[in-house]
Parts: sequence; structure tokens; C-alpha cells
Amino acid sequence: MHVDLIEDFAGFTALRPDWEAACDADPEAHFFLSCEWTAPALRHLRTGWRVLAVRDGPVGPRVAFLAVHVDTYRSRSQQAWCNRLRLATRALWADFTGVLCAPGYESRALPALAAALQCLPWAQFELPNLLASPARLSLFLEAFDPRAYRYEERPRGPNADGIDNDTCP
Repeated sequence: MHVDLIEDFAGFTALRPDWEAACDADPEAHFFLSCEWTAPALRHLRTGWRVLAVRDGPVGPRVAFLAVHVDTYRSRSQQAWCNRLRLATRALWADFTGVLCAPGYESRALPALAAALQCLPWAQFELPNLLASPARLSLFLEAFDPRAYRYEERPRGPNADGIDNDTCP
């Protein structure tokens, strides 16, 4: 699998036909992964975002996508500046985030995305409001060595008004 790193809006616009085809084919896709949602989210962020786009070889259509945003924070425990990755579609308060992947490519594309992410400089990677099947999540997370990376679920639960923030209609 070949992973392209897209860092500008012209590049995102160029991959839109592949993005829409994957979104239409992906049984786990939802509105918050559509181009209609992602494009304004990336425009809102303006800078610091990246789209990882996977294709089956150096040419051909892209079949999987992950949009991330990089922000920098000062770590008190490490006494250093650190990068944090978050899913970019969360920028406009998406109820859900996730990974787009055309059917039949999950077993190769999701580990490729995870491997590409491990090449980026970051100290923390947050997957807020991730909506993914257990099988898809497993394929993605298994590519991270548990001796080097820690995965922890943080349910949000009910807010002060009693609304369960872990569910969305």
C-alpha cells in the first residue's frame, strides 16, 4: 500500500473524487466523514492539518483516508513542546469521527495508515468520538506496538444535563 500525505487544500480538492467514491462504498461511512463535512473542517483549521490517503500501489485510486490536525502544547511532565494529533473532522464539532476505507481494503489499508501515522512527529494521538466497528478498530490499533504506544478508552458519559455524550441519534 502507498500512503500519500496531503497538506494543502488544492491537494485535498484533487483527491475529492476518490474520497467520495470511498465514502459511497464504505459501509461504516457517515456524514461526518463526507467531503461536505471535511472540506469546511479543513478550511476552518486553515493550517496544521494533514490527510493521509492510501492507494493500492503508486498509481490508481485512493481507497482509504484519514484527516488529522496537529497542534502543539507544552507538556508539564516532559518539560517540552509536544505535538498532538486529533482527527480533523472534529474541528466543527462532529458528533462522530472515523476512517474512510473502501470495502476489501481494510486489512491492508488500515495498518498502512497506522504505520504512516507512526512516521509523523507526535507525542499524543487522540481519537475523540471515533465511530468504528471493533474489527476496523482492531486492524488499525494492532499496527501500534503496545510496548511503545498506549491505547485508553475515555467514555464521556452523561454531562451535567444528564445527556449521554457517548451516543448520538
